[in-house]
Amino acid sequence: MATLRASKNRCALALMATVPLPGIEVRSRLSPPLSLADVAGLKSCFLRDAVTSMAQIADAGRAEGVIMYSPSGAETAAREIAPKSFKAFPQRGANLGQVLVNATADLLARGFNSVCLLNFESPTLPRSHIEVALETVNRPGDRLVLTAAEGGGYCLIACKDSYPEIFERITTSGTNFLTHTTARAAQIGLKIEMLPHWYNVEDPATLRRLREELNDPDLRLSSTSRPGKPHSAHYTRQYLAKLSEGEGGEQVG
Repeated sequence: MATLRASKNRCALALMATVPLPGIEVRSRLSPPLSLADVAGLKSCFLRDAVTSMAQIADAGRAEGVIMYSPSGAETAAREIAPKSFKAFPQRGANLGQVLVNATADLLARGFNSVCLLNFESPTLPRSHIEVALETVNRPGDRLVLTAAEGGGYCLIACKDSYPEIFERITTSGTNFLTHTTARAAQIGLKIEMLPHWYNVEDPATLRRLREELNDPDLRLSSTSRPGKPHSAHYTRQYLAKLSEGEGGEQVG
């Protein structure tokens, strides 16, 4: 396996990306109200917005951008979405826990000192969350940095080891994720640094929340990145606007 040269305290900033592929329909709690085709289009926008935010951090020299993609045949599509400077590697594992353990282990084996994994279904995750996670995880000592998703799952995980003791038994990103993770970390004496929670867009309620957030004039008109400010998610906002302007001008979500 080729090893990437990683400078001291450099982090692999990795998007855990499920890439929509033509002809492959994936069940989603966003359908209804969206069609499966529209879900695929929306999630493609999530990916583009995520890599846009990541690229700004990578360009500043804070980390190296990576896409950990699935399904296995999605490498070409993943590379088309990401900047050329990003690396692309496949996800491995039969469930969420295995995927997290393997992604972290694979990136550390490629020479990185630390890893920050992002859930691609959080298109408005503030860039400041990611920046604080990078700073926190690279301090001396071991810790797990976590932004939990409201209602279960995660938006961001940063660490210096793969911690199979913590993640290996996690089979879903449901409501037990945070409880399981914190309990297992306590058992092995690993410190957890909790960042402010955020949300994943995975059902009609969070889709409505996303629309309301992206319709905020302050978010649309400002290019600043103040602490806690949602990412502007330009691609997602445009896509949802087009859906809303469909037949009859009906609002989607």
